[in-house]
Amino acid sequence: MKLILLVVFAAALIGGVLIVRTTSQPEVFLTTTSPNGNYIVGLAGRSDRPKLPFVSHEVRFSVSKEGKTSATNNYFHSRD
Repeated sequence: MKLILLVVFAAALIGGVLIVRTTSQPEVFLTTTSPNGNYIVGLAGRSDRPKLPFVSHEVRFSVSKEGKTSATNNYFHSRD
């Protein structure tokens, strides 16, 4: 019985972490602008290394050209 409760608890914990990771917006940690100011590129996600095994951090990018967004939240890089 204790083993079943442990498995259910672990599954609920993993499911909760996955739900939070997929529904939360990544935080922008770097923004850069082209020399003439036409383009703005932002990198969002986690810039540090994961501290837990089997956890990966993903970095996504957004691009704006002359104030109009041309790419939003596109995959750039991941690391575990």
